[in-house]
Amino acid sequence: MYEAQRKYAKKTYKQYAIHLRKDNDHELIAFVEEQKRKGKNISEIFRQMVECYQNNKE
Repeated sequence: MYEAQRKYAKKTYKQYAIHLRKDNDHELIAFVEEQKRKGKNISEIFRQMVECYQNNKE
């Protein structure tokens, strides 16, 4: 069963890992932690940040 789940995840998802510096990225870290406290998962938070970026880049 595990092998089937691994293959499905590899075929279906793209995974990213990021590292944020506590000193340089403290505002971003605070935002992410607040959103997590509100019940959002990392994928939802990422989508929200990208949408905000796209709306404000002009």
